[in-house]
Amino acid sequence: MRTYPIGRLLLKHQYITNAAFEQLKEEGEKRDTEEYDLLRELNIISVSRLMQAFSHIFSLEIVDLDLVEIDEGLLELFPQKSMRKLGIIPLQETEKELILAVSNPTLIAEMERLRYYTEKKFVLRIADREQIIKRLNLYSAESESAEAIEKLEDAMEQQKRPEETILANILDDTSDAPTIRLTNSIISKAITEGASDIHIEPYEKNVTVRYRIDGRLIVQQRLPMNVFPALITRFKLMGGMDIAERRVPQEGRLEIMMDNVGTDLRFSTIPNIFGEKLVIRLLRKNALNKGVEELGFDEESLEKVKAMLDRTNGIILVTGPTGSGKSTTLYSFLKHIKSDETAIVTVEDPVEYTIEGFNQTQVSVKQGMTFPVALKAILRQDPDIIMIGEIRDEETAHIAVRASITGHLVLSTLHTNSAVSSMGRLLNMGVESYLLADSLRGVVAQRLIRRLCPYCKEKYLASEDEKQTLGVDYPVFLYKAKGCARCNDTGYQGRFAIFEVLHVTPEIEHMLQSGEEVSRIAARLEERGDYQTLAQSVKKAILKGETSMQEIKEVDIDD
Repeated sequence: MRTYPIGRLLLKHQYITNAAFEQLKEEGEKRDTEEYDLLRELNIISVSRLMQAFSHIFSLEIVDLDLVEIDEGLLELFPQKSMRKLGIIPLQETEKELILAVSNPTLIAEMERLRYYTEKKFVLRIADREQIIKRLNLYSAESESAEAIEKLEDAMEQQKRPEETILANILDDTSDAPTIRLTNSIISKAITEGASDIHIEPYEKNVTVRYRIDGRLIVQQRLPMNVFPALITRFKLMGGMDIAERRVPQEGRLEIMMDNVGTDLRFSTIPNIFGEKLVIRLLRKNALNKGVEELGFDEESLEKVKAMLDRTNGIILVTGPTGSGKSTTLYSFLKHIKSDETAIVTVEDPVEYTIEGFNQTQVSVKQGMTFPVALKAILRQDPDIIMIGEIRDEETAHIAVRASITGHLVLSTLHTNSAVSSMGRLLNMGVESYLLADSLRGVVAQRLIRRLCPYCKEKYLASEDEKQTLGVDYPVFLYKAKGCARCNDTGYQGRFAIFEVLHVTPEIEHMLQSGEEVSRIAARLEERGDYQTLAQSVKKAILKGETSMQEIKEVDIDD
């Protein structure tokens, strides 16, 4: 029978209510989840509040691991498995003491067992468990990578025929095989760092490994060229590709689990003069957990979006360049309108995430399963809601419009710079203006921009040019990137979405039916004063201190 020591402590010291404790116990009987994780999953208490509670109850200091120098030699003191399970990490040692960062100080008995490895007195500090696991992951990945490279190089130097060593390593499917340890460390570090893509690029003298983090490619390491054949072959095996074929592009896929979170790996190779360049896209399953309210819409825009999604027919479009978060937004929309009474069918190229309750169809051009072919078949499947991965051509556009005016709600993406220009794109695809007026319910245009690191951003007085760009005529303070340990000296921490939401009102519908040009519709929206463009959204974020003037230059937005 579970005892819930954390919950009882929090209840005793009035950090949670009786109702919250009962909820914890009720859910705890249903799930095989540790109490610490259960508290977070149920949103009973926030991480920062829980750390404050532990600090107060146990009289322990809180530490931010992003700002603490850790003696990496101490990470060899205890088994990695034990440190992960307990959520602890050694920070520093003195002659008689060992300072430990812990996420859950109630695990006193479990921590006492670690005294088998040292006779020093434990001095505890409170730290965020996610930070602890991140530091352990990074250390493990870096040490694994260095050791694997060394072993792989040694093995190749000792062999007269290196290709035999390569095959021996990649086919030796054990965690001790150097090639496997190297590839695993590259992937695990990318996931820990929050990368969206891994680029493995062979050059004449070395192999460059770069991660795309917050939209920017960052060099992680340069490997000796003689390990590249084993590296690329192992990755191709993981993705289910032909390791003997090096002359044509290939694609592959693999799903992995790390820290109880699923990640889809999408492999893509292309030949170059020094071998094959490999890009691995990382698609995390937990990226789809966001509700519409969590996407970042302001109150007015959120009301418009919900009004669109309340409709039972018509087309809703999400626009933006590749990597702007369109898929996350679309899946959030579908999650918002999903119910047991609706049949949701998607046609995607490729299916990025598999979602319970959605009937998902994969496009395959080679087999003749194109978007138009799939859509025609789907319409005979009695769907209520259809999600089209992308409207790419006239035929797909016409089928989508016909579906929307015959009682279906259609959601899709389109590559345009703004919400208003989406109407022009569909008209150029041959959609009649009166049909567009009848079918279009709204368009959401979006971009992802970098968020300034809140710990090191620098305040300064805006110049006259900057004030003119932002459209203000009064003194205003802005913020710029600096760089610190928390943000890996980039000056930025993560990204957030900015939006342009076009809700097709009766007035806009009438203008479309009358054949008004898109430029005239855009002018009318501007006159009304309740329409916020992407340019206005990023300027507002700059004035709020959320991002820097640099982002207005980096993001391709037409004012």
